[in-house]
Amino acid sequence: MAEFGRGNFDAPLDAFPGKKAFINQVVEQVRGNLQALIRDSRMLAEAAAAGRWCR
Repeated sequence: MAEFGRGNFDAPLDAFPGKKAFINQVVEQVRGNLQALIRDSRMLAEAAAAGRWCR
């Protein structure tokens, strides 16, 4: 979790036991959403730098 706080969204997450296992599912969903946002932001920034506009 500390690595997530530092912005390392590729860091592995130890599995929580028992009833806390849902935390892993939620964190993985958040990880995927953040990674998609980063990819989209990077694509838009690269397009803008290259003079391409998205409409």
